[in-house]
Amino acid sequence: MNKIFVLISRITLFIFIAISLICCAQKNKTNSDSLKPLISFKNDSIEYMVYEHSAKVDADNKEQCDHFLNFNEGLKGFEINGADMADLYSFLYQINRNYIHLNAKEINYYNIDFKGIPKDAIKKEIWNKMMEIKKIVITQETKNQEIYILDPTNSQKLNQYLSKNQSQGTDITGNNEKTIYKNATISMIVNNLNEWYSEKFVYTGNQPQKYDIEIPNGKSEVFIIQYLKEQFDIKIEKSERSAIFYTISDINEK
Repeated sequence: MNKIFVLISRITLFIFIAISLICCAQKNKTNSDSLKPLISFKNDSIEYMVYEHSAKVDADNKEQCDHFLNFNEGLKGFEINGADMADLYSFLYQINRNYIHLNAKEINYYNIDFKGIPKDAIKKEIWNKMMEIKKIVITQETKNQEIYILDPTNSQKLNQYLSKNQSQGTDITGNNEKTIYKNATISMIVNNLNEWYSEKFVYTGNQPQKYDIEIPNGKSEVFIIQYLKEQFDIKIEKSERSAIFYTISDINEK
């Protein structure tokens, strides 16, 4: 797995989402090529700009490493930096990035600065405009996928990791070695794991309890399954389900 630092900011009842994947060694120099404006829109309630660049750059046009990717969404807008078309589709449609394949001759990167209430319909409108401008199409294919169903119901070991203050917000931070969950529910932990393991983990319960645990990064599925079993005594059952996979292609390459 690529060495990426992951920061998911404090999760509050205001549903503030901030996800930032930042490379370990940023170039921190202003790119000689300025961001190319691709789409500009403004009305009484919203305003947004979409920029295109041949390299990954941050909001200040400083070139970043290949792993840089920044998503930041709040109640009054969102910001995206260093995203390719597959990253954008994942964010705008809330589809796991692992299910999206980018098949294009030329790969550029995009920054979006959106001000206003980020409604789903507006996000889809932005995507449709980009599809038209970049002349791309999306195809879908349904495949069977192996999954692992987690059942922590009868785990005594897991109870040892219960957070002392259940009313506090959730923090999920990480480095090259591990992800640290503080005041996180099982659902939050599974959702975060699925960012790395292609939605392979499933939890259908609704336990409200929050936990303080650590899970190693950069390990195989087999390792993580064994770790969850041995460290937290979580029952895991292997199963199978169908999943939709998406391919983004140039129109003439379809």
